[in-house]
Amino acid sequence: MAKQETIKKKETEVNELVEKFGRAKSVIFTDFRKLTVEDTTAVRKKLATKKVEYKVIKNNIVRRALEKANLGEVLKFIDGPTGVALCYEDPVIPAKILKEFGADHEFLKIRAGVIEGKVADVKQIKYVAELPSREVLLAKVLGGMKAPISNLVYTLSGTLSKFVRTLDAVRAAKKA
Repeated sequence: MAKQETIKKKETEVNELVEKFGRAKSVIFTDFRKLTVEDTTAVRKKLATKKVEYKVIKNNIVRRALEKANLGEVLKFIDGPTGVALCYEDPVIPAKILKEFGADHEFLKIRAGVIEGKVADVKQIKYVAELPSREVLLAKVLGGMKAPISNLVYTLSGTLSKFVRTLDAVRAAKKA
């Protein structure tokens, strides 16, 4: 009877993880061997401040969930203790935090990930980590959209002020 309960519990864990993989905008798998408990807690807290969930999950559970979620390509990267960072909002945030944290802590290694449904290797994740945040990108887009209008207003105001100066010169000439 206890074995049946254990199997049910593991099935539930797999199903929950599959559901999280489906909802997440980015999932990053890490290797944290030799990372101290304090460092693991520190990275977890840093990720939590940005609403990123970080869990240590048994490989069997991760493997089953990846297969069930049709993400079998990631399986080749799963070996040893696995930490999983799940982000449901900005897909760039966990890549940035983990890359930054990994630079200071040699034992935290990014293995692979899934970003917006696409499997990404370490190089791709590090490239994503270099991207500006969503807010910065939106600000740049809005700035680009605003620039032509601002230039038009500036051009028209220059023409208008030139016209006013010309009228003023004509008025001054008529007075004289």
